[in-house]
Amino acid sequence: MSRSDARFMLVHRDMEAMEQQVKGQLELLRIQADETSRKKDELATDSDSDEDSDAELVSAEIQKQSNILDEGQVSLGVIFAQLRAGRTHQEIGNVLTDDESRALVGMSEELVGKMDQRIGNVTTTKKSSAMVGVFRKDVNLGDFFSRPRESSG
Repeated sequence: MSRSDARFMLVHRDMEAMEQQVKGQLELLRIQADETSRKKDELATDSDSDEDSDAELVSAEIQKQSNILDEGQVSLGVIFAQLRAGRTHQEIGNVLTDDESRALVGMSEELVGKMDQRIGNVTTTKKSSAMVGVFRKDVNLGDFFSRPRESSG
């Protein structure tokens, strides 16, 4: 495995771990929101008088907590979606190989199904070469990058 593949896998693993942490926090917020809703319902049925100032204060505090929990769920939901998209989506474009340069643009076949990738605008000029797309595991990239450059002359 190349260093860039290893680095990618580490970042992918870290993002997946963050995604799981956010997912756990979302579940915890859902449980807390359910508990808050239950307490609010209990308070409504236990209160005999609308003039009971303690009950009104408690009800207002429970509603405030409920609103905070709802906002937390929305925020964490957005973060979760962004982590998932960042971990599984890649866009590559405006790649130029020029003056006998070489470029590898794409992903290993091992990532197919785990990544959504879009490649566009790859231009190769002046005796350059580019490998674009999905690459088999057994492709010898060393040969591609170490082949001698053509002499101009």
